[in-house]
Amino acid sequence: LVGILIFFVSFFFLWQNEKNYVEELNVNKFILKNAKHIDSTSLNQENNNSLIYFTGIIQSNEDLEDEYKVKAENSLFLYRKVEIYQWLEKENIKKTKKPNGETVEEIFYTYHKDWVEGLVDSSNFVEKNHINPTNQTIYSKKLYSQNIKVGNYKIKQSQINLMRNKKIEILDNEDYSINFKDLNVKKHNSIYYISNNPSSPNIGDVRISYFYIPSNFDITIIGKQINNSITEYLINSPELTKEHSFFYFSNGSQTIETVIKILNSEINMKTWLMRGIFTFLMFIGLVLIFSPLHFLSSFIPILGGIFSGITTLISFFIALILSTATILIAYFRFRPILILYLVLIIIIFLAIKNKKEIKLK
Repeated sequence: LVGILIFFVSFFFLWQNEKNYVEELNVNKFILKNAKHIDSTSLNQENNNSLIYFTGIIQSNEDLEDEYKVKAENSLFLYRKVEIYQWLEKENIKKTKKPNGETVEEIFYTYHKDWVEGLVDSSNFVEKNHINPTNQTIYSKKLYSQNIKVGNYKIKQSQINLMRNKKIEILDNEDYSINFKDLNVKKHNSIYYISNNPSSPNIGDVRISYFYIPSNFDITIIGKQINNSITEYLINSPELTKEHSFFYFSNGSQTIETVIKILNSEINMKTWLMRGIFTFLMFIGLVLIFSPLHFLSSFIPILGGIFSGITTLISFFIALILSTATILIAYFRFRPILILYLVLIIIIFLAIKNKKEIKLK
């Protein structure tokens, strides 16, 4: 029953994947056609609510500083990452096949130490001798500049999180270990530790890293202008099945053509990945459908293994053929113009063929 369900569901996902592929390409086509290029140093209120794009240098004159006086000058963002050295539990499954063909699963747990942001609750571990700390003295923290601009346009702090290819750097301009007061912090290779030996940490030791995004580098933005800010643009088009929101914010100076080329490439990559995943899902469904036959054939020496291999191979080719057929049908279904071209080519071909036959007569 599960195999049948997986098998048929995979058709739906393959179909939907092709639909989404065309939809996303049409969104990008709309952006390329309608986005208006402006100068970031000018502010024209006539562009309010319009789809615009511009490049420029992102700037902040604000120094970001946490409670321990760790400072990032003229920065967009400061991140204090606090990690604790703790035990981690991993569940493992070992499968063993018995002589009668039955597969038995054995669950066992392994443990290892690693640096983790936030506390890991060890009270639920199977083995109770692996104990993690239950409290911490210092926490991770994020600070954003309140005064970020590109030319005459203001950038919201929430939009910094949406920036592609963020220029994040390790903060290592000074040794601030003395500012941590009673925490007994030591600096080692640009990182702060609460540990007797940073090179060989113990459970409960703390590692503190600082990262920041400096200002004064080129960026590209596409979105809707609202006074002196940029926000998401809502796209409505006859070529789209629903309303879409669009906002692009990336490190680097890019033309609109380059942006669309990057986005289309990402869409293509994602679509092919989904095609592979859903084809594999169909294959798994077929294998599960044939699993009762695998079980029965396992009682036949030698032939059982051969039969199992043959049905698995058949399942693979059936999944490959059916998924390819589904993709091709969906490909043309969501691209009506291609069907018209195909019909036109067939008509021209038949007309030429018919003309030659008449001449021969």
